[in-house]
Amino acid sequence: YHGQTVHDSLKRKAQNLCSRSGSGIGADGVIIVQDAIDHNAPRRVTIINQDGTIAAHCGNGLRCAANSIYLKQSAAKKLAEDRLETLELTIENKNILCQFLTSHSESNQPFPCLSMGTPKLDTANSWHEEIQAYFNRFDGIQEIHTCELGNKHAVVFCEADKLTEMMLELGKSMQDFAPT
Repeated sequence: YHGQTVHDSLKRKAQNLCSRSGSGIGADGVIIVQDAIDHNAPRRVTIINQDGTIAAHCGNGLRCAANSIYLKQSAAKKLAEDRLETLELTIENKNILCQFLTSHSESNQPFPCLSMGTPKLDTANSWHEEIQAYFNRFDGIQEIHTCELGNKHAVVFCEADKLTEMMLELGKSMQDFAPT
């Protein structure tokens, strides 16, 4: 796709398609794969979230896109020796390498593994202290780590007997929490 008008149109269409009410299918987002300009260039992938924003990453979405590209290319060539072993994708100006593993596959389809870069951990994240302060208010918290690789994540270690209580309270409070 080219131009801001087409881009805005795709965002609106993705919002309508992903809507959980009305005529939408209730999806988390839409993945658009552009064919590579030449054989050696990476394919450009755009992920439009349910709310119309552009995603920086989506590991499962990128694995689905990579697997679809693999199947499309395999169907076109139909030769085992021409099977795709690696694939380069570009999302939001970042190149991501995908390697297809066949030895761990439960079916004839390969398993796409993504190399999405090195995550920023803990204090390298500007929001680490805010998350740590937020989670420390719960009983039974042992340790908290933050990780960012396009999206923000918190890994929380807690005592097993406090888990259910903490999850019930977290579910309610996390709905409105958005670190700066």
